[in-house]
Amino acid sequence: MSMMLIRRISVCRITMGPRGDKVAPFDASAVHSKRVRSRAPPSSYPGRFRNSSSSSSSSSSSLMPFIVTRASSSSPSSSSSSVEEESLDSSDDATTRQQLANATAAAKLATNAAASVDTSQLTSSFKLRRRGARTAQDEKEQREWARARWKMQRDERQKSVDEERVTHAREQWQAERDERVRQTREEQQRRLQEQQNYQKSLRPKGADLTPEQLAERDAKRSTKNKIKRGKDLEVTVTELAYGGKGVAKLDDGFPVFVERGLPGEVVRARITKKKKAYAEARKLNTISPPDDEVEAPCPAFGTCGGCKLQNLAYRKQLQYKGDQVRDLVQRIGGFGNASEIVQPAVAVADRYRYRNKMEFSASTRAWYAEPPPRREPLPEGAPPPPPEFHLGLHAPGQFDKILPLTECMLQHETADGILAHVVKRAPELGLLAYNAKSDDGYLRHLVLRRGNVSSAEPGAAEEDTFLAVLVTRDRGSGSDAPWEPDVAAAQDAALTTLMDELVERFPSLRSVYRASTATRNITVTSYDLHARDPAIYVRLLDLTFRISPDAFFQANTRGAEELYSLALDGAGLQSDDVALDLFCGTGSIGLCASRRCARVVGYELVESAVADATANAEANGVENATFVQGDLSRVEESLGGLLDNLAGASGREGRPPADVVFVNPNRPGLHPDLCTWLRKCGARKIVYVSCNPSTLARDLELLSCGDHGGDGAEEEEEGEGEVWWREDASYELEVVTPVDMFPQTPHVESVAVLQRRK
Repeated sequence: MSMMLIRRISVCRITMGPRGDKVAPFDASAVHSKRVRSRAPPSSYPGRFRNSSSSSSSSSSSLMPFIVTRASSSSPSSSSSSVEEESLDSSDDATTRQQLANATAAAKLATNAAASVDTSQLTSSFKLRRRGARTAQDEKEQREWARARWKMQRDERQKSVDEERVTHAREQWQAERDERVRQTREEQQRRLQEQQNYQKSLRPKGADLTPEQLAERDAKRSTKNKIKRGKDLEVTVTELAYGGKGVAKLDDGFPVFVERGLPGEVVRARITKKKKAYAEARKLNTISPPDDEVEAPCPAFGTCGGCKLQNLAYRKQLQYKGDQVRDLVQRIGGFGNASEIVQPAVAVADRYRYRNKMEFSASTRAWYAEPPPRREPLPEGAPPPPPEFHLGLHAPGQFDKILPLTECMLQHETADGILAHVVKRAPELGLLAYNAKSDDGYLRHLVLRRGNVSSAEPGAAEEDTFLAVLVTRDRGSGSDAPWEPDVAAAQDAALTTLMDELVERFPSLRSVYRASTATRNITVTSYDLHARDPAIYVRLLDLTFRISPDAFFQANTRGAEELYSLALDGAGLQSDDVALDLFCGTGSIGLCASRRCARVVGYELVESAVADATANAEANGVENATFVQGDLSRVEESLGGLLDNLAGASGREGRPPADVVFVNPNRPGLHPDLCTWLRKCGARKIVYVSCNPSTLARDLELLSCGDHGGDGAEEEEEGEGEVWWREDASYELEVVTPVDMFPQTPHVESVAVLQRRK
């Protein structure tokens, strides 16, 4: 070959920018040669790639006689090629001309091959880029839409805040306007009232009264002048109030409560207290006795504050006690049909000697109806007399003075003997009576309790047994007012001697305890058994009950049988019922009810009483009774878990935890929270045993929710809810029966039966 054919292969790469625009190509031959490179004109759209390639190829072939063009396989997305051409020297030689012709044909073939490059990869790449562009555009639109939505929500929130501010400002403005209007009206009324008062002051008093009103005013003025403390009046007692005082009314109806006055009695009384609505007086003497007066058998009657009604016939006692309960249920409870609900009072068998518990107090100060004779002065140099020792009952209204007694008509004769022995021997042994005013002394109380059976055995014989507790003021080193050790030891020795004498002298005294109080408070801190058995026993409705020194039990045993029989009959227990006994004490009501129902749960605050109730259940073979200790003022936390277990017991689905509830509270009655809980307990009946008719009437009003009518109550849909019984519901009072548990006294027990409204 005469000439050397130099051929350079140019590689042109088309590079796409981030936005789809074309950038300058990359020339691979530039690495090996510094010659000037020619670039293909940039193309904006991939669609022009094929045409531009064809045109560049044709132009290259026309300008250059011999061109070799090669497409780079590594860049399938290239849209055009930049071709550098090199001319070859030719000669006239025929061979060279033939070679040139062959080279030209080869160049055409190469150009056609480059034009026919498969553009499928380029099309796919273009679609991907266009899709990415659309995705970027969508993302931008989404961001703009999200921003617009956020602005809209922000505007809505701001609008809501603005509306609330406007509403609050409007309400505040209205409240201020109403307050200004109210103040203006009050000021106008005040000025009007001042003007009326001024005009009235210019008129003479009584100028605008009728003659009847003037007469009534004059009568009240005369009564006001007549009723003064220390003034003596002659009045006629017309009725008996709760508490045993007679009620006398003056001409204008002003009430005067006369101590120991009987209905129908005309007395001369001295005013002891004057209030705006009433006055109190003490009877000086009887001018005209009542028709129902009888002779009182007790020698202390008239001075003792206990048996105030001994001189009233017993049938009248029953009548007035029934009337008192009926009046309280109507006046305090608001029951208009009290005359139909409250039954006549029920009498008990024993009129005297019926109490099974008495408590006597010791003191250095005695109280007498008449002042005692003056003592003769002691001769000079004589030793001072020992402190006085008195044992008896507290005088009315006196916390530190004692009415000395050696017997009481309400307790057993054996108890009288024990009392008389202590009164006689205590001062002889040198025991010091306690002075409540100065917190000095040693012996504080003597408590006597009586049982009626010899033991806890079911077939034990009936026998009067007694338990004595001597309560002292602790004077040891652990008390807040200790004595010298030898003085305290001497008092302890004297008390031990006295208790030994009681055990030896009275065989029926089965238990003797010594109790002590660490402070001047009357709360007993410890009980120490001195001799014989730890407890005595009482038989009630064929059940035997254990009586410990501090256990609660009804004071009248035979009266309790009548009381509990009325309670059980009113409950209407069924064989599958669950009974709840609140304030159960030693379990007397619950154990009596255990024979008529499936299960009994008792609840009591005093721990020792709960222990006695459990022991009583075991002694009587009662297996379906459970007794729990706790505070009923917090009934929800105390009874919640236990009652939930009862409600979820097998066979009680859809039934309340208790079908019948017995309550036997002390004189203050039920806590308001307990009344609320009782309305929600779902029990079919509530049996309320009360020793205070005033609190009974108040609690009955709470349990009935003020709805005292028995007709028109909405019927309850018991099947609508799983816990329908938890809803607050009122109870209808069916009957109230007074029971005269304490004859000769103004106290009365009552049994009330309430039925859940249907």
